[in-house]
Amino acid sequence: ANCAGSATSNDVWYSFTACNSGTAVFNTCGTHDGPGVNLGMDTVIAVFDGCGGTLITCNDDNVGECGGLDTSTLRDSYVSLAVSAGTSYRIRVSPFGTVTPGAFVFRAGFTPANDGCAFPTPPQAFAGATPFCTVGATDYGLTESCLGGSQPSNDVWFYYNATSNGPVRVSTCDPATNFDTMIAVYNGGCPIFNDQAMACSDDDFSCSYIRASTLTFNGVAGTNYFIRIGAFGAGVTGSGNLIITPACPADIAGGGGPGADGGVDINDLLYFLGCFESGGLCADLDDDGVDPGVPNGGVDINDLLFFLAHFEAGC
Repeated sequence: ANCAGSATSNDVWYSFTACNSGTAVFNTCGTHDGPGVNLGMDTVIAVFDGCGGTLITCNDDNVGECGGLDTSTLRDSYVSLAVSAGTSYRIRVSPFGTVTPGAFVFRAGFTPANDGCAFPTPPQAFAGATPFCTVGATDYGLTESCLGGSQPSNDVWFYYNATSNGPVRVSTCDPATNFDTMIAVYNGGCPIFNDQAMACSDDDFSCSYIRASTLTFNGVAGTNYFIRIGAFGAGVTGSGNLIITPACPADIAGGGGPGADGGVDINDLLYFLGCFESGGLCADLDDDGVDPGVPNGGVDINDLLFFLAHFEAGC
């Protein structure tokens, strides 16, 4: 493709694959004024959807995006484009027209679409596995006491709409997760102050993979919960899978609460009946029928009926 008369110019190529959907920026800012004002090479940048593919966008001269890196006569190139997760792009850098080839500065940047909580709304995560990647993400900035007064660094956001009342398990414990994570969950919207998380987790020591995070919160059907995933340690980024599992209220054998062992059998029934008979809070599954599946600190007939209904249904 002939972008700014550079079709036959000498060129070099780069490849970029987005690990998340978002915005990529490629530029040669600092090239034209590198050796001195207006002495560097006049560049052109073109982005294609593959080798020999279709031209997506190109730029000869920036219009101020380079700021102080390109002054006087603007000759450095700057392109910004929306990219999709898992898609590879080819970036061509060449001199403008018949300009003599020379050294240049090449810069690449990326901002994931779910870097912020409210712009415009984080992508939705569903029950099961949702891939995530924090490369290019910035810090949201709010800390949580349940994370030792720290925050998930370089965090990204999702929202989950609860499909039923009851416990929901959120975890990064998965072979695909390749860094030390922190997660926090917020009820109904984006936090604006410190310590607004309803639940959070740093290390799940029961996970056999790298320091993953796991938490459980009580969900209410139809409510949106905002999930924040970041790293333990400033500047650390990576990728993985976010696993969301609405826990079965009847699966409580072993004392681990709903979702204890991933199955419903006679052991769950015997365990619950023992808790119920003793009035133990391990039988507190239902909020007196007001918010089914939400504990209220007391054990009564509503808890028994709630458990039996889920036990009979197998969940």
